[in-house]
Amino acid sequence: MDHVYLQLAERPDQEEDPTLGEMDVPVEKFDEWTLDERANDLSEGRFVEMGVYEGLERPTVRIHQKRRWEGRERSPGRL
Repeated sequence: MDHVYLQLAERPDQEEDPTLGEMDVPVEKFDEWTLDERANDLSEGRFVEMGVYEGLERPTVRIHQKRRWEGRERSPGRL
């Protein structure tokens, strides 16, 4: 694998509907940004949170724990 494909939902305000998108991130960049698992350790469908936090000049990636999403057709990471 040479890149991580992400389906995105940007929600700048809780009152607004999210803006949907997608992006490909090179594995090297993803591994540089993540504070958790590396790209090659992830399975399809994992919920990833990416943000640029105050005081940091680069994005930071956090991987949410794998869990069951009851009562939903798809997990939040699937658009």
